[in-house]
Amino acid sequence: MKQSSGSPPAPALGLGAFRFALAMFVAVTHLWAPAPHGFAAYAVWGFFTLSGFLMTCVLLDKYGFSVAGIRAYATNRFLRIFPPYYAAAALGILAVLLLRANGIDPTQLNPEFGIPHSVDGWLFPLTLFPGFSREAMPIAVANALGIEVGFYLLMPVMARYRVVAWLFLVAGIGQVVAFGLSTESFALRYATFWPCCLAFSLGALLAHHRSWLARLAAPAWSASAWLANAMLWFVRPAWPWKLGLYVATLLSAWMVVSLHARQPSALDRWLGDLSYPVYLLHTVCGGFAMLWLTPVRGATFAVVSLLATIVLSAAFVVLLDRPLQRIKRKPVLVASTVA
Repeated sequence: MKQSSGSPPAPALGLGAFRFALAMFVAVTHLWAPAPHGFAAYAVWGFFTLSGFLMTCVLLDKYGFSVAGIRAYATNRFLRIFPPYYAAAALGILAVLLLRANGIDPTQLNPEFGIPHSVDGWLFPLTLFPGFSREAMPIAVANALGIEVGFYLLMPVMARYRVVAWLFLVAGIGQVVAFGLSTESFALRYATFWPCCLAFSLGALLAHHRSWLARLAAPAWSASAWLANAMLWFVRPAWPWKLGLYVATLLSAWMVVSLHARQPSALDRWLGDLSYPVYLLHTVCGGFAMLWLTPVRGATFAVVSLLATIVLSAAFVVLLDRPLQRIKRKPVLVASTVA
């Protein structure tokens, strides 16, 4: 039967699907050597922008800025990030030990995949505090995760005071100008802490101005523009390492604006739940795949590793994330004036 015009539209895919797509872009790029360049970097900064938006929204709408609200925010962020991370890191350590026992170098998969060599080298993998130096890591993508954890500490200020978010955005732009848009400066602009304030502050400002920005919502157009910018690598190989990252970040912001008001479906929530373990586990699953499959980062290797990642990620959601959801602190919003 044809759906009547008075029936509500079916729930569409929203931010959960966007998060999952970003995680898959990172995973595919790391597991498959011929993957187009730029997708992983664009996805990581897309995560940063989305995190700035979501953390500002929950602080404004759910937790508030009282001592109890900030305590609940911090506790729930810890429960969301660290237990899955520690579980994935334990599997990463096991994978590295097995690879070394079989004479296989784990850095073939990712130069940062390994076990720290010193006591100081363990400080970052154990805490994810961005101020500590990094050696090899059992979760090879932990550097970006550490940047995210660091900005979680700063988000209450950006959420409480809109002017602070604007100041962080100006500071982030200043960092880009100071480093310059050369390919040589890309690693510093992309993967060190303070330049990333551009993406987080942009996300925070999207939350502060979401009512006005809602008029710009265009899910299909924003997604198409995001992909078109990513595909420019085929004709301009240096694009991702120069201006492409910042164009992608603006387009990620447009996608956030376009998708955030959508009522999430069960599928969208499930995909969103999968995104974090997919991000954590894809290198770990690739490490185990190296025990049996060659060439590393070939097509068969990538497909098997991705399938294993999705299956293990589903297990993480069911066995770890869902039980942790039940013990999270309930947010208590205390009315406050937002500057």
